[in-house]
Amino acid sequence: MATAEKVTPPTPSGKRGGVMIAQEGGRWTVTLIAHFGPHAPEDLPSFIEWPKTLPAPFIHETIRDAEPIGEAAQAGMPAALRRRYERLDRFPQGYLVIGDAICSFNPIYGQGMTVAALEARELNDVLAAGDNTLAQRFFSRAAHVVDNPWAIATGNDLRMPETVGPRNTAVNLINWYMAKLHRAAHKDRDLSLAFHHVANLLDPPPSVMHPRLAMRVFFGG
Repeated sequence: MATAEKVTPPTPSGKRGGVMIAQEGGRWTVTLIAHFGPHAPEDLPSFIEWPKTLPAPFIHETIRDAEPIGEAAQAGMPAALRRRYERLDRFPQGYLVIGDAICSFNPIYGQGMTVAALEARELNDVLAAGDNTLAQRFFSRAAHVVDNPWAIATGNDLRMPETVGPRNTAVNLINWYMAKLHRAAHKDRDLSLAFHHVANLLDPPPSVMHPRLAMRVFFGG
C-alpha cells in the first residue's frame, strides 16, 4: 500500500505546524501542532480554520472540503522526559520498565511506538541469555536504543527559544545545519530521503552530515 504525508513543521518564530498522514480507505489523519501557545481548537469548524495560520496552505486547502469522520481531540505534552535506569547500581529483581516509562518523547516526532518496539526486541535478546543481571543488561541496551531518537527530538525542540534545557555549541551547530538541510531538501530528493531515513530511525543522525550530502546542503541542493 502506498503511503503519503503532508507536513508543515513548526518554526522558532511561528511555533505552529501540522501533519497529514494517509490511511486506508482514502482517509487522512490530521494532527495540528502548537508550541508554547493555545492548542488547536476541538470544535470542528475552528479546527478546520486553524491551519490558515500555518506557513503553508495545503493542510487547510485539503481539509476544508473533506468529510470529517469524528470529532477533534486535544493532547498536551508538558515536557520530554528520560529516566537513566542504566546508571543505577541495582534494580528490584523481577521488575522492569519499558517504553514511555524509560523515555517519553514529544509525540509530534512519532517515535514513541517505534522505540518501544525496538526496546522489546532488545528485551527478547537479553531474556534469551538468562535472567542473571537482567535489569542491568536490558537497561544498558535500551539506553542505546533511546540515544538517537532522544537526540533528534530534544535537539529539534531546543530550536524554540522558550524550551528549557541545556544548550551548547554542538546543539546550535547541528540545528543550524539541519535548517539549511531542510531548505535544500525542498528541491533535492536525496537530502529529503536522507532526512526521512533519520527521522524514521532507519539511519543514525550523523548520516545526514556525510560529505556527499553536506556538499549538497551548503550549495543548496
